[in-house]
Parts: sequence; C-alpha cells; structure tokens
Amino acid sequence: MPGINGTNYSTAFDALQADIVGDSHRDSQQKYVVVFMSDGEPSDMGSESEIDSNITQEVKSLQTNVSRSTGGNVIVSSVYFGDKSLRKGDSAYKAAYHLQVMAAQGGGQFVDTTKLNAELQIEDLIKVTSRCQ
Repeated sequence: MPGINGTNYSTAFDALQADIVGDSHRDSQQKYVVVFMSDGEPSDMGSESEIDSNITQEVKSLQTNVSRSTGGNVIVSSVYFGDKSLRKGDSAYKAAYHLQVMAAQGGGQFVDTTKLNAELQIEDLIKVTSRCQ
C-alpha cells in the first residue's frame, strides 16, 4: 500500500473490504479470492501476544461483512516473501507464522517464497478455475 510506513495489515483489510463491498459487478454467488502478500510482521495489530487473534478477527470480519453486504464469500490466502533466514523467534519467522494463521483462518493457502528453489511465477500462487470478467 503506497505511502504507508510499516506493515499495516489492518489498513489493507479495510481497503479490501471497501473494494469488495463496492464491487458493482458482484452477485450473491460471487467468490472473492484474496492473496495477501507481505515481507514483515504487522505493525498495527497490537502487541506480540495479540497479533494472531487480531489477524483472525480481521479475516472473520472481512468474511462476515462481505457475506452480509454482498451475499458472496471470501477466501484469504497469504504469501511470505521476506528474509530467507527464518530462525524461530526472529522477526522474519514471526511474519511468516502470522501469514500462516491468516491463510488458515481465511480457508486459503500459505506460500513461503523463501522455501522455493525456482523463480516464483504468478501461476504458482493463483489458479483461476473459471473465466474472469
């Protein structure tokens, strides 16, 4: 998100919700697939002990509000593309873990790009199973 300092997950979720609810082409059968990409820990989700529960709440809130306002549903997947030196307890490790929590809550998939041996292609992250408009 341009012009924002830190890694502001909450700001991203607010924008996602506004975009989906404002989708003029939506219908009650619409399925939205979100791929949330980050290289860092959230800087706006409270203390370390609160982050996972706050991420869970953001995902639940997004899914509930979209369902109520559009009748559609949302799947949230996540991608970590930060530091390759994932050592338990360090910031990079925590960032990857928080994104795993997000994907699990969102019913999506988690991809850790640091564990890939080849160059990442967008097709590795997103598979479109029906025709997009």
